[in-house]
Amino acid sequence: MSNNLTVWTAAKEVSTALGAMVNTYKTLRTVKKQESIILKEKIRAFQTIARARGMGEVARANIDEIAKTQVFIDQLHMDGAALDYAMGYMDRLNDMLNSNLEVYMNGF
Repeated sequence: MSNNLTVWTAAKEVSTALGAMVNTYKTLRTVKKQESIILKEKIRAFQTIARARGMGEVARANIDEIAKTQVFIDQLHMDGAALDYAMGYMDRLNDMLNSNLEVYMNGF
């Protein structure tokens, strides 16, 4: 059970970091660099734990998609309508992650 809790905690930290970034964007229409860095760190930590312990494919794929989207945003230096669309997508990914986490923990 402690392995499951560790994985859940790491995934929840990704969700919290992503939620903070999306909320900042919704409020200011900009993404703070520090929030982006924190999100990347949380994603890397989760991926390390998930590889070591294993986790449901759906949640792992969801966080991988969050990571890919974040890299895409950074590489293209998105702003304006493109960033608005990307942040909306990240918000939906965060909702899906939270739903996956709920199902994951209800299974244990």
